[in-house]
Amino acid sequence: MTEPIALRRSEASQAARVLTRAFATDEAWRTIFPVDAVRAAVLPRLWRAVVGYSLGYGEVWATPDVAGVACALGPGRSFVTPWRELRTGLRFSRLIAGLSFESRRSFLSAALAIDRLHHQAMPWPHEYLWALGVDTARQGAGTGSALVGAFVARADEARLPAYLETETERNVSFYRRHGFDVLREEHTLGGRLRVWAMIRPPRPLQRNAHMPTMSVAASQGTASRGP
Repeated sequence: MTEPIALRRSEASQAARVLTRAFATDEAWRTIFPVDAVRAAVLPRLWRAVVGYSLGYGEVWATPDVAGVACALGPGRSFVTPWRELRTGLRFSRLIAGLSFESRRSFLSAALAIDRLHHQAMPWPHEYLWALGVDTARQGAGTGSALVGAFVARADEARLPAYLETETERNVSFYRRHGFDVLREEHTLGGRLRVWAMIRPPRPLQRNAHMPTMSVAASQGTASRGP
C-alpha cells in the first residue's frame, strides 16, 4: 500500500467525488436525508465544502490515485468557526440555505448535536479526523487503514490525542483496531441517529514509522491563512 500524501488543491473536486461515492448509501446519511434525490444533490456540495475548508484550515491526505481521502483539523482549528467559514467561501452556509425546511432541520439537528458532543468531549488540544472515505472499488483493500495510520502518526508526532466521531456501528470496530476507544455515545434525530465519539491517546513514536511531515499548505508553498 502506497503511503498517503498531501492532497493537491487541483485534486479537491476529485476528492469530493470520492467522498460522495463512499457515503452515497451510508446509513447515517440515509437517516439525515432519507429521500434519495435530495441526498444525491446534497452530498457532492457537502463534501466539496469539507474538503475546501480542510485545505484552508487543516490537512487533507489521499492515496496517490485519490481513491481514499482523509480530512483532518489540528489543535486550535479543530472546530468550524463563522470567520473561517466566511474565508473559505461560505460553502456550508450556502448549502444549508438551499435545503428544504425538513432537510435543513434534519441536517442542522444532526450537525449541531455532533458539534456539541465534540466540544464537550474534547475541550483540550487534539487532532480531529473530520472525514475519511474510500472509493467503493477500493474498500476492504487496506486504503482506509493507511489513511488512519497517517492521521494517528501525525497525532503521535504532535504528542496529542486523536479524536473522531462515527455514525456507523461497524466503523467502531475498525477504529478500535487502530487504537481508538469509545469516549461517549449519543443519540440524535429522535434516537434514529447514533454517534460514537472515539479517542486515541498519543503513543511513543516508532523509530521507523512513516508520518507526514508537511501540512497541505506547506506542500503547496503557501502558508495557511486566518486565525
